[in-house]
Amino acid sequence: MEVKSQTDAVWSSKPKLHFGYIGTYNNKIGGPGPFERFLMGGAGLTGGFNSFVLGQDIIGLRGYPDNHVTPPLYDRYGSPSTGIQGGIVYNKFGMELRYPVVTSQTATVYSFVFTEAGNNWNNYQDFNPLIYTALQALAQGFSCPLSALLA
Repeated sequence: MEVKSQTDAVWSSKPKLHFGYIGTYNNKIGGPGPFERFLMGGAGLTGGFNSFVLGQDIIGLRGYPDNHVTPPLYDRYGSPSTGIQGGIVYNKFGMELRYPVVTSQTATVYSFVFTEAGNNWNNYQDFNPLIYTALQALAQGFSCPLSALLA
């Protein structure tokens, strides 16, 4: 959605809603296995080879350390554990409001306000979309088209 101000600058908003769950094809063999789990938190760029081998989905949640909204350890993620790490159901909500400060063909600088909230559960019984961790922030961004990078 875009709204023009009196100075012809365009405010733009970006609402987001993400939801994911992992199920099984055969309930007789038990619940979901130890692979293909959701890890939430951070920029969503981490993971490395282990995430590829284990089939983990990295879900970014800005404002939190990498993978720290991950059951069963949550903020103790990475500590020694005998349990399976990662959730089988998650939800994430977000809203971003941007305002361009500088607009040109070579670069765009914008200020934005965002909020993100989400959570990650390791079973369906505990799932509640109204219980989540949240963050609000004010930030500035820089955008540069690909042609300016090549020039």
